[in-house]
Amino acid sequence: MTHLNIVKKSFLLLSVIFICGLLFINSASNLAYGMTAQELSGRAIMATAAKKQYRPFVYEQLTITRTNADGLRTTRKARRYSRREQGEGSVNRHVIVLDYPKPVKGVAFLIKQMANGIQGHWVYLPALKSRMRRIVGGGDGGVFDTDFSIEDLATENLASFIYKRKKDLIFQKTPHYIIEARPKNRKIELQSNYSYRRIYIDRKQYKTSRIDYYNQSGELIKKLTNQNNNSSSDSGLVWRAGSRRMENKLTGTYTTIKTTRRYFKEELVPKALFSRQKIANGILLEQNQWNPKKIRAKTPLETLFNSAAEAKPDTIKNNNPETIAYEKPASPTTAKQKASPKTKPTAITVVKLQTKPIITPTIPTQTILEPLPKTTKTPKYRIKQKENL
Repeated sequence: MTHLNIVKKSFLLLSVIFICGLLFINSASNLAYGMTAQELSGRAIMATAAKKQYRPFVYEQLTITRTNADGLRTTRKARRYSRREQGEGSVNRHVIVLDYPKPVKGVAFLIKQMANGIQGHWVYLPALKSRMRRIVGGGDGGVFDTDFSIEDLATENLASFIYKRKKDLIFQKTPHYIIEARPKNRKIELQSNYSYRRIYIDRKQYKTSRIDYYNQSGELIKKLTNQNNNSSSDSGLVWRAGSRRMENKLTGTYTTIKTTRRYFKEELVPKALFSRQKIANGILLEQNQWNPKKIRAKTPLETLFNSAAEAKPDTIKNNNPETIAYEKPASPTTAKQKASPKTKPTAITVVKLQTKPIITPTIPTQTILEPLPKTTKTPKYRIKQKENL
């Protein structure tokens, strides 16, 4: 009996030690976030989301579409460069430059986010042909005549705000953390256009699904919804929105920014692009705008010509608004047609391409005018065609 009791006590002691060890490991892992899993702080959630959404080097090509209250749309195309140097801590730099339409081509904005939370904004206007000009404040007017301000286009700077977790909600049938972000101090508050923001973070993937913007009176003035969140494995798993829609509750307008291309490569965002002097000297216009890999792609016209050379002419109809004529092979003639002196011109098939119309010459003909019978009420002459033999 004594030996059996010793075995039972030893087994019970080992079980207690094992359970205590599991609890210690679990609590240590939770402390890495600052609190337990059920009570993560707002800053811990935002820090985790930043790791899953941001990379130090990002190049993007954007299509910006703004729709006013009457439903009229204006479209612009732009490039965005983002860079964070490894030795500069949390200092981020962003450059956004317009490529389309032509009257605003070359207009650029430079955003610099300092490690202490202070931001600097500059604008370059090619028409003035001068150095970049500093913008005071957060740029409350829409950038590029959109509903996005400069502050909205920058990445989340954790050093600039105090994050407080609110009650979790279900958004788009998915559980979300709700984080309230307020400026850290008075100086940052003067640079911001908003009193506070309410951020929706997906609990499973830590991607930002929605942001609500409030003014000093606590009124909802803008709402940002991220759509088509895609994961990229170029430099680890990264969740980035493919489309961002900003709704302005005061004006009834909304702007959509669609990312057509995105690369996480350092060579596409060289450090020289973020120099104010070089931007003023036109370095952004010298960059290869729409093909960063520098691989020449075939134009639609070249592609269509290549397919036209391989396919039959009558199989490539109605592709583009302008036309070019191809001669269709003549069908075999019968003996009756050979005997007749009258022959029709060679048939022509019209194929639509992106070129000016070209008419293929047909068989030369001679026009002979003959008097019409007096009984008809048609014009005095009719046209009769004969071949020139």
